[in-house]
Amino acid sequence: MRRILLFVTLLTFTCSSLWAQDKKAVTGTVKDEKGTLLPGVTVLEKGTSNGAATMADGTFKINAAPTATLVISFMGYVAQEVAVNGQASLNVILKEDSKNLNEVVVTALGM
Repeated sequence: MRRILLFVTLLTFTCSSLWAQDKKAVTGTVKDEKGTLLPGVTVLEKGTSNGAATMADGTFKINAAPTATLVISFMGYVAQEVAVNGQASLNVILKEDSKNLNEVVVTALGM
């Protein structure tokens, strides 16, 4: 019984490490149309819960499958889908979404 348990445990770790090898690090930057780096942009691997956000300098790093599609989104901008296609580095330019800018509500609290 102990050998079977050991075998199943080793098989589980072997299979999970094989799946993990399918993903590679993808780095990149996200800018707007004016060339301004955008911090806090959401970068998600489509169809999964795997995601990241851009740093203060607009850069991101995510482990994604070489055939994955990344969904890049940020409030006030049109979301973009970018195919990785085995690339290790991506540069994304987001376009402003003028329709949604009218729907933003600013609330201030005073004391």
